[in-house]
Amino acid sequence: MISISAALISVSVFMSVTGCGGKKAEQQSGNQQKAQGQQQSGKPIDSALKEQMNMYKDIKQYEFQESEKLRKSNKDQLKKLQKDQSESSSQTSDSSQKQKSSSKDASKEQKGSTNKSSKDASKDKGK
Repeated sequence: MISISAALISVSVFMSVTGCGGKKAEQQSGNQQKAQGQQQSGKPIDSALKEQMNMYKDIKQYEFQESEKLRKSNKDQLKKLQKDQSESSSQTSDSSQKQKSSSKDASKEQKGSTNKSSKDASKDKGK
């Protein structure tokens, strides 16, 4: 009985403090409390979301930088390979030209010896 009377007294005191508006005053105070609760709970959520967004941006930026480094190293390696290939092809063309000139010299010598032997053979026939 004492607890019920204490509850009624506290309700009456609360109503008198809020302006004796009855249900309207209770609704307004309840709405204010809900709004304050949402603002307080909203701030930690917002800060957590912002932190996650910043972490996401940092990760994406790091991935982009790593892909750029990889692309650049691949590009440099390709340039080196092309340079080496062009140098080796120029060396092979130089060596093939040398081989061609040496084969021409050899064929000239062979023709010269063939001509010499045919001249010798024709001299022998003439004798």
